[in-house]
Amino acid sequence: MTIQANEGAQVPSEKSLNRQRRKIEKDKRKKLYSDIMIQGTNDYSIVSKRSVEMLYKPVLSGSEDKPTEYFKHVVKKPQRRSPAINRGYWLRMHSIKESLRSIMNQSTSETVIIINLGAGYDVLPFELLENEKTNIFCIDVDYPDLISKKISLIRGSSELRHIINEKSESPIPKHGIMLKTDNYAAVGCDMNDLPLFEQLMTELNLGRDDVCSVFIAEVSLAYMKPNCANPIIQETSKFPNSHFLLLEQLLPAGERHPFSRTMLYHFSRLDSPLQCVQTYPTIEKQCERITSLGFNNVEARDLFHFWKDLSADIKGKIASVEAFDEWEEFVMYAQHYIVLHATNSNVQVYQDTEDEKEGTESTEFVETKLITIEGPELIQRKFAACQSFEGDIVLHGGLDITRSNTTVVIKGNCATEITHNDPLSKLMCQSLTNHNGKLHLSGGRSAPGKPTTECWSIGKLQEKLPDLLEPRSRHCAVSTENGLLLFGGCNGDAFSLLSDVNLPATWKNISSSMPNLEAAAMCYHDGLGLIAGGMLKSGTINGTVYSFYVQGDTVISKPIFQHKLLARYGSKVVHLKGPEYIFIGGVSFHQLFNQENWLVKFNIDTKTVIPLKISDDDWKNFPMLVGFNATIDETSKITCIGGGAVCFAFGSVSNPQLLTIVHSST
Repeated sequence: MTIQANEGAQVPSEKSLNRQRRKIEKDKRKKLYSDIMIQGTNDYSIVSKRSVEMLYKPVLSGSEDKPTEYFKHVVKKPQRRSPAINRGYWLRMHSIKESLRSIMNQSTSETVIIINLGAGYDVLPFELLENEKTNIFCIDVDYPDLISKKISLIRGSSELRHIINEKSESPIPKHGIMLKTDNYAAVGCDMNDLPLFEQLMTELNLGRDDVCSVFIAEVSLAYMKPNCANPIIQETSKFPNSHFLLLEQLLPAGERHPFSRTMLYHFSRLDSPLQCVQTYPTIEKQCERITSLGFNNVEARDLFHFWKDLSADIKGKIASVEAFDEWEEFVMYAQHYIVLHATNSNVQVYQDTEDEKEGTESTEFVETKLITIEGPELIQRKFAACQSFEGDIVLHGGLDITRSNTTVVIKGNCATEITHNDPLSKLMCQSLTNHNGKLHLSGGRSAPGKPTTECWSIGKLQEKLPDLLEPRSRHCAVSTENGLLLFGGCNGDAFSLLSDVNLPATWKNISSSMPNLEAAAMCYHDGLGLIAGGMLKSGTINGTVYSFYVQGDTVISKPIFQHKLLARYGSKVVHLKGPEYIFIGGVSFHQLFNQENWLVKFNIDTKTVIPLKISDDDWKNFPMLVGFNATIDETSKITCIGGGAVCFAFGSVSNPQLLTIVHSST
């Protein structure tokens, strides 16, 4: 039979056909490479979870017996992660388990089927099957190659085979169901292939009315474009009595926030870019998304809410696992992840998921400017001590790649490093104060949980000063008429005074009604001091502003007012004029600070707070206001120097430029 081409139709040339074939092959290679990169994120995640299992489980198990370990079967070369990564991954795992447990406890179905989309080597099924009393069937779904490797790991462990009741005569896999027992199935499926996904879910009997189906997407759909991820979510909403748990990244302050910039760059650099977060950057946008895909009831919160919900007992046990001093990093990480529950039933999993917003006065704009200096590498330090001195800015110690014990002097736009004749200890989180024409260096820490009592004068002549009466770190210091006053960062009395009245000068601890705070902000002007922010011993952030004055060797303090925007950890406060102050940077337990509220002005007479909005142009490359310092000179120019953060596992960010802040009040 001969078919003739339509008259006028163009027959593709051989050259054109070859070009099309090359493009098809190139697209195939590109997709294969992308799939491999995405699968690679599983390796890092699973090693991190193994680190958590080794450290946290013995402390939190509540049993004297050695707890069962599951990740050891899939991680052959364990590594100990940093304290912040350990705590972050523990919280991530905890959020999924708590959400699941709440759903299962409220389920009236005979069987709960848990489908882990993009499961990787996660061992959640084995932990649930061995420990939960509910009748459970678990399904792991991921790329066929990855599932094949996981099955090999399962079959290499008699313990895991026992948990899933796998017999040696397991049936030959078909249609992507590569392993199936009475309580477990491992499914090889590229979720970009929606028809195959639908077929496999049908074959696994998810459409039955007598089962509760819980779909989990723990940072898996995040790597798929919305036009591929959304149909998967929509498909899960069609099953009777289904639930959907989503854990993935957020951009709550936009993609230009320093942490967000670092996170996005990290995944792009790994050739596994986040595909959904810029379309659904906030909790509100994610809820709208899931509702539009067929779920009637949607509730969500950021990951840090799960930390706030922990009991004091659990937090205490976690604190005992390992020394921890990475609060800013941990808080910002947890605020960049959403945990969402969706269902068409009436089951509610989360309570009180939103913080009430506290009223403010109308926003004002603030002028900021980044200044490039000679020797920018010298100021790229986090948690250094800093002070204005004789018209210059002096920076000491802190952390770059390692802790430092050198001093940097910034004259105009030039930074110079000074090495001391008598080497000082390499410390961070110290205080540096201009007192009686000398620079007093006090306290600080080496490793987390190892504060020091060291005190030095590091002006033109280096001089050893009396040691503190107890170690302090993340404390504040100001020069008063009665002596050098230290506050917070210790376990004993909040205040300590180095009195100038009688020589030789000696430290005296002072009892006060002020609560002891860590990483608070303090300033002193014309006989009146102010303290704001900081963490209480209970682990909550102080939102009250206190005033104080020194009378002899007594500190008299009183609370003025409180506001959620003033509840900050690791911020700096600067006096503007009269009753007005500016609060700069830090982190909050209530929200991730953004372009409109990372800087605020407050008035202690009117008890008002005014957010200071950063311009769009300035926000594009705004520095990380964590671990930084702020000074104000005789011309009322505010300069922020140093700072930065290790943004979880996404990389480190530091500030190579000075930031100046100009406000009408100055």
